[in-house]
Amino acid sequence: MLLMVSHRLRPNIAVGIEAQTQSVGMAARAIAELPEHGIDIDVRHSDFRELHFGRERYDLITGSPPYFPLDAGVLPDDPQRRACRFEEHGGVEAYLETAARAMGEQSRFYIVFQTRWTERVTGSAAHHDLYLTGQADFSTRADKPDPFLTVFEFSRQPVDAPHRFRCAVRDTDGAITSEYQRARLELGVSE
Repeated sequence: MLLMVSHRLRPNIAVGIEAQTQSVGMAARAIAELPEHGIDIDVRHSDFRELHFGRERYDLITGSPPYFPLDAGVLPDDPQRRACRFEEHGGVEAYLETAARAMGEQSRFYIVFQTRWTERVTGSAAHHDLYLTGQADFSTRADKPDPFLTVFEFSRQPVDAPHRFRCAVRDTDGAITSEYQRARLELGVSE
């Protein structure tokens, strides 16, 4: 998510936090292979739950926590896959708590999580005085309208009505929908 957001928004500085050594190495290689981009992208090897921000605040924070509690299925033997899929280093609640500590009054926090656990996300956000300002729901297919993944947008300021976006990734024939293609292009992701 760090590289995609950096590509699209072109900030002066972008900071990523990664707990797994292997993932830090993978991110460093991906950054090194980028064409000249003029962005200072820094991936730090750390557990985000242990970060101390002092007075430092960030305008934009993103997070994509693992989607499954530890008791939700068979844990992969591979530690890299296990930590990416299961909440070994904290769940969505830990992401929201950390983001809240790093947010200023005008900051935005975007987090991707399984839609079925919306109450976990919104309940934790409310606990940390964060307000839902937008929501994008994605279903896997047009003939399966219940969303699978949601991108939640939070801020410190409430809004009268959060903006909503719904999109099916594939149509009933299995082809990528035009709505999803537009969303990808908006983010700067090519085919």
